Amino acid sequence: MPPPPDRSALSPRAIVRDLWTTTLGLPAALLDPTDPDPDPDSDSNGSSGPLVLPGLDGETESTAGVDTEEPALPSSFRIGALAQSVVALAGLTAALVDATRAPASTKLDTETAADAKPGDAPQPASASSPPASAPDTRSSNNNNNSSAAQQQGSNSEGRIRLPKVTVPLRHAVAEFHSERIYTLTAPSQSSSSPSATASSSLPSSGPAPAPPASVHGPVGGLYATPLDGSAVRIHDALPNHARAALDLLGLGGDGPAGAGSKSKGKQHGTDGDSKDDEGHGVGSVSREDIARRVALHTSAQLEHLAHDTPSGAVLYALRSYKQWDAHPQAAHTPDTPILIRRISSPSSSSSGPKPLPPAPNPSPSPSLSSQQGDNHQQQNQQQQHHHPHGCLSGLRVLELSRIIAAPTAGRTLAAHSASILWLTSPTLPSLPALDVDLSRGKRTIQLDLSDPAQRDTLHALVRDADVFIQGYRPGSLAARAGLSPEALARVNPHIVVANLSAFGPEGPWAGRRGFDSLVQTCTGMNVSEAAHRAGRDDDDERGHGSEDHREEDTGAADQQGGHGTAPAALPMPCQALDHASGHLLASGICTALHRRATHGGAYTVDVSLAATARYLRSLGQYSRARGFTPAAEARRVRPPGHAHGQLDGKPDNHNEGCALPPELFETRESGLGTLTALRHSAAVEGRRVGWHVMPKPLGSDEPRWV
Repeated sequence: MPPPPDRSALSPRAIVRDLWTTTLGLPAALLDPTDPDPDPDSDSNGSSGPLVLPGLDGETESTAGVDTEEPALPSSFRIGALAQSVVALAGLTAALVDATRAPASTKLDTETAADAKPGDAPQPASASSPPASAPDTRSSNNNNNSSAAQQQGSNSEGRIRLPKVTVPLRHAVAEFHSERIYTLTAPSQSSSSPSATASSSLPSSGPAPAPPASVHGPVGGLYATPLDGSAVRIHDALPNHARAALDLLGLGGDGPAGAGSKSKGKQHGTDGDSKDDEGHGVGSVSREDIARRVALHTSAQLEHLAHDTPSGAVLYALRSYKQWDAHPQAAHTPDTPILIRRISSPSSSSSGPKPLPPAPNPSPSPSLSSQQGDNHQQQNQQQQHHHPHGCLSGLRVLELSRIIAAPTAGRTLAAHSASILWLTSPTLPSLPALDVDLSRGKRTIQLDLSDPAQRDTLHALVRDADVFIQGYRPGSLAARAGLSPEALARVNPHIVVANLSAFGPEGPWAGRRGFDSLVQTCTGMNVSEAAHRAGRDDDDERGHGSEDHREEDTGAADQQGGHGTAPAALPMPCQALDHASGHLLASGICTALHRRATHGGAYTVDVSLAATARYLRSLGQYSRARGFTPAAEARRVRPPGHAHGQLDGKPDNHNEGCALPPELFETRESGLGTLTALRHSAAVEGRRVGWHVMPKPLGSDEPRWV
């Protein structure tokens, strides 16, 4: 597999154009209506187009590529450019859906949106209380017949005017850290929370969930495999993965170590704990024990045992770019990170254009929270009498997902006012530390899909949904619950089925589990990041396996010793693949909804972490002299009030880093307590952006559309 195309000269604006035209197949003229035939690699769009992309200083847009661009984070990778581009792409495609709804009559509410900031959204009187149940009247309100559909689809895309979409670079980069920079005060510790009586399943005592201190638990991290001079990275964010890894290494069982314990992870709404040693089944097993067992194998042997046997463990071998490009799976990783295909089924193939639900009428804005900042209070007071709808208002999304990437897609759609039902399983462990941030904007339900009656409930929800998001291994839901794209299209011939996976739907690794940190490891990103940090800008393997080049990982698990001698490997400073993939999936979903409204049919949208990694790699990498300077290090994201102490489990006393300004955050009452979390980083001219449903215990809502 050859290296990816060279996109290192593209500015953030040009990256958006590349994704818009090359990946999504959308008309370039919509991004620059004044130019009938714009150059997709040009930066001449200026203020005439819909994009507004303030740079690091909050004003000046970056028009540079990798050679002269200022890094947004301490990394060789262009995380800032990617973050700003994919958030903007999601906002633009959401605006396209809204414009497709009624392009000739769309009137932007510029009076109320003139001073809008990213993430501004009116707040309902009780954020944790679901609205009253109502029948699905979307079709009748929109004259759902073929003539109306054809009329909607016949509007030329050239007549659509997209509104301004503004994404500040610094805010977008912060959003790539959102799961790690919120604060939550439990109801028992907060003052007369209006949500404290909203649900009988609220936690009554104990600490509130908090952001994870590390991307690793007590088992995960990078371990040396001296037999082949390499290493493996073990994943343990889920308790069953930690137990399976220990069992694979012969450290399980029911003895004092407790590693073979079958106890479930603790659920939201009980005691709020997460990633504890007991839940992971680690017991007295030390990292030195794990390292000694790992050292008995080569990295390839462990990778094979984990994935080609029914072990349930999730780990991958550390590879360089050269090694990954030679791997059979690399040949199945596309150069474009979003794949959209029409589902071939008799029911969907014969269906005509599906009209989008009508935009709701502007409604009175509810009272404001007294805990918002003065700037946002002033802005919201300007919208007190009247506020616009969101770009995706009226669209229904059923989301089956865990961890970060797929939930980010649902949360992004929710920020643009889609109605999200987040379905989790009552038989699987919850992840409270992550769920707090990723559940914003979503009603939360639980169904056991092994129960036929509850599967019927799911099918009823699919029947009235517009989008079905799933973040599990390709084929796993089809095998366990009959939820293949074709089966879903038989239930709903207009469904958009969106899949977020580690390696995509094709190739020998298509059915494998994988997560951000693991994909970074096996696709060469960790090795390349370490090489650039050391001043080697190429992908050679000098020092690979040498005792002079030890693990440089920032994860807590990798800093606690017991790894033996590992090659140099350095992860990115945030879960960039997860977050970027989520926004890319949201963009693909919106594009598929646009196609459905204009051409009919049902669609699949596929985004993989590996394809996102390949696209990020194609944007080029900064040298050590550019990407790892004190100025870049000072931009490392910290929440407001950050103090010296621990960062990713290691001492963080070298500098203060980038403490984010308070105006990027909002404080809201939730079903878990008082939440202060990051606002969405995109603003759409004349449209509401933000979340009106706040986090609550998993399974708090009824499995029905409202």
